[in-house]
Parts: sequence; structure tokens; C-alpha cells
Amino acid sequence: MKKKDLEEFKKQDIGQLKKKIADLKKEAANIKIDLSMGKVKNVHSILQKKKAVAKIMTILTLKTLAAKSAQVIKTNKEVKVGAR
Repeated sequence: MKKKDLEEFKKQDIGQLKKKIADLKKEAANIKIDLSMGKVKNVHSILQKKKAVAKIMTILTLKTLAAKSAQVIKTNKEVKVGAR
């Protein structure tokens, strides 16, 4: 996975990232099956897929935490305004 790809994933929303993770997991499973049958020559491709999934899951986690913290900050501001 290239840095350019990671930058594109950082711009995508959470739903798109979840879909991409599911697709990569399916591809990794298919590669694993093909590897066990001897169809795949590139044995490192499954490792590359797993690393890509991990990188996208990291971005997904950061996005969800950022969304939650923004929501908490928003509610805290509303509480402070209401207390005055």
C-alpha cells in the first residue's frame, strides 16, 4: 500500500473504510485458499493484504475516536452555556 493510498483512505468516510476492510479480508481469505491449493506464486501477497487491513483499521479507529471526542466537546459546550 502506497502513501498516496493512505492519504485517500484518510479522506474517506467511516462506511467506505469498513467496506474496504471487508473487501481486503475477503481477498486475503481467497489468497489463503489459493495458497493452500498451490495456485499462488506470490506467498507474500497475503501478508500485504493483512498489513493493508491493519493500516485501514488504524485510520478507522482514529476517525471514530475523533468523532466521539468532537461530540463530547460539543455536549460539554452546551452544558456550560446552559449553566450560565
